Amino acid sequence: MILHRFHDRSSLADVAALKAALKDCYGAFGLQVQERGFLYIPFPGPEANAAMLLKYLDRAAGKDKALWLVG
Repeated sequence: MILHRFHDRSSLADVAALKAALKDCYGAFGLQVQERGFLYIPFPGPEANAAMLLKYLDRAAGKDKALWLVG
């Protein structure tokens, strides 16, 4: 299984630690973590809600699983 990992600007410092933890925990089960980098949020603050953000993430990841690390 492939996990696409995205992040926002405030979470950049945690990206490497998270990749190592995911590999340690799930690497034996065949999980491959692919860094997809910064994912721009196209909705300004108050206009964003969880449903909109999840639909946006779903389109960015395609058929694979995704993790979006945000502050």
